[in-house]
Amino acid sequence: MHPHTDQPVSKKHIHDVLPRLRYEGPHKTGIDVAEYYGFHLIQPVKPIKEDRAKEFPPERVALLRKYLETGMDAWAQPVMMSHTYKVPYQDEYHLRLEALGSKHGAIESTLIHTARAILHSFGKTNVHVHINSVGGRDSVDRFTNEIANFYKKHYNDLEACCQEGLKSNAYAPFTCTADACAEMRRRAPKPINYLSEVSRRHFFDIVESLEELDITYSLKEHLLGDPRYNTRTVFEIVDAETGEQLALGERYDNLAKKAGLGRTIPAAGVSIMVGKTKAKETIKPYKKLPNTDRHVYMIQLSPSGKRNALQLVERLREAQIPLTVSFGANKLSDQMVRAKQLDSPIIVIIGHKEWAEGTAIVRKNETRAQKIVPQSQLPGHLKRLVRSV
Repeated sequence: MHPHTDQPVSKKHIHDVLPRLRYEGPHKTGIDVAEYYGFHLIQPVKPIKEDRAKEFPPERVALLRKYLETGMDAWAQPVMMSHTYKVPYQDEYHLRLEALGSKHGAIESTLIHTARAILHSFGKTNVHVHINSVGGRDSVDRFTNEIANFYKKHYNDLEACCQEGLKSNAYAPFTCTADACAEMRRRAPKPINYLSEVSRRHFFDIVESLEELDITYSLKEHLLGDPRYNTRTVFEIVDAETGEQLALGERYDNLAKKAGLGRTIPAAGVSIMVGKTKAKETIKPYKKLPNTDRHVYMIQLSPSGKRNALQLVERLREAQIPLTVSFGANKLSDQMVRAKQLDSPIIVIIGHKEWAEGTAIVRKNETRAQKIVPQSQLPGHLKRLVRSV
């Protein structure tokens, strides 16, 4: 039995601080899915124009600065947000999910799972995940030295464009499609061989989660992201038939410090390519919040409980159960605080024991009565409870 925890309501959650926004536009279906998974919609981020930040993704640097300046680092972590942005000089729009403030591998699992659900909502149901790890800063430095030495030794075997690119970027041959460079890439050092034990564990946790979530994936050894600031996980989601890239994600813990913000901020995100559109979007605060109270709050305990909860959330979303879940929170007390703030009449608890037995604990807050329910029966059971509260 999981104990009831009466904790003072003190931690700030993003939903309690920032206004809930109403979105109308080409991303509406995806925004709705993201909100269900706990990503709070914010206004499009205005890029900053400082010289030191220009070489990095401007909207990400601006968001990290906002995180510090508004005191988000004192809120319950991670702070999970969604926003849209227009690719410069194109009619291409991206939907971006961000999770700031947590180093936990559950963050990447949540980003991948949510991005897949969003792509499914846009009709992209046959997708595949490529994933890689470049490790922490020390791992990146070691790999960069090895790859630079490797290409210096084989400089004359590269195409002229890659020879020129190597003058400013040791990773230039990785994006070349010429046969000679592709062959060289297969022989080149691989970043996963330079991971520390901590980075290996982090990567293993994510891969284990993908397997438990039944997400098809493969290791793409030279998927590197941007070596200047990317750390550990890099992933992409592609169309399984055409190979078209549909989403690109990364952990970028080093970006804040590299961009001159003075400190390291654990951060990860994914850009979902929604496609070209001339449709406009409007994002405004609700004058009056719709009657969509989150009657059910799901608490997940232990890594296996979190992964199991991710599976269940998608089933409950399809069954239209009003639900809130905080995937970044690890402690029972933090999640109980959030449930109390929301005044949720129904709590669902998933821990390691429940994952192993295929069950869930369902508790009615008013009476403290609780029942163990098979997960296969959970959507129907919760529907009946929601009607009664």
